[in-house]
Amino acid sequence: MKPPIITYTDSTLIFKTVERAESYLEIPDIEDDNNMFFDSNGTILTPTIVEVLREDKSFLFFRTKLRVKDIKFEESTEKNPERLKKLLKRSIESEEEEGLEHKDGNDDLETLLAKAIDHLGYTG
Repeated sequence: MKPPIITYTDSTLIFKTVERAESYLEIPDIEDDNNMFFDSNGTILTPTIVEVLREDKSFLFFRTKLRVKDIKFEESTEKNPERLKKLLKRSIESEEEEGLEHKDGNDDLETLLAKAIDHLGYTG
């Protein structure tokens, strides 16, 4: 899995690391079948809900263990860089319509990702 992680929900979100994406997204985000998740190579990511045991430091010396649900990404063998490029183009064009300067250039995935980061910034 090669960061950044790109998620397409109602808008495009770009996370600098896998950990940031996993901690930012919520369970309803991954349960929506319309949402898509990619790494920077266009590899499709599959989010799963896992239960983890966390230790909670509550009062002075008291500690409790809680079972919580977390999101973890798994890398699939399926890649769709063309789909990711279309989503990034759509996000960039939407931002440009709001007055951002259009930068002509190459439409390879790396360039589009750099433009999207420039226009949208990182989430989380």
